[in-house]
Amino acid sequence: SPLSTSAPCLPYILSVNGNTISSDEYSAHSKSHSRGRSDGSDQIVLPSNGLRLPSPAESTQSHSSFREEELEGEIKRLKKELETNLKENYKLRLDRKDMDNELHELTESLFVEANKMVNEAKRNQKNAEKRLEEALLQVSNSFNDVVIAPSSVK
Repeated sequence: SPLSTSAPCLPYILSVNGNTISSDEYSAHSKSHSRGRSDGSDQIVLPSNGLRLPSPAESTQSHSSFREEELEGEIKRLKKELETNLKENYKLRLDRKDMDNELHELTESLFVEANKMVNEAKRNQKNAEKRLEEALLQVSNSFNDVVIAPSSVK
């Protein structure tokens, strides 16, 4: 029985039992000789061994099928890559949200602490001013006592 083979999409050379044919020769021969054969096929048959080469239509179908498989594989790979990227994007968005929340909490904590420090500084300043007033009043009273005492002795 004759051997059947599909033509690859790249140039090739086929050699069986000393009979050699290139893809270019096949294309040229099939365009000029293979149409209208008595058996209705569009194939080249090498006489010494009965090897059947694919017709141009089969070759185109084979190329188309190969290309479809190649594109389907590329689509699967890109879908996996997209899924991976979406998962990574989701994870990064969660991480960013966590960092934004932490930054918000730290900023709020910083302002609360700063506000406490400002209030404490104001309290300390008021206490210091009050002590200063008391000290000045004490000095003033002591000075008045000293000044008044000698004049009362006379």
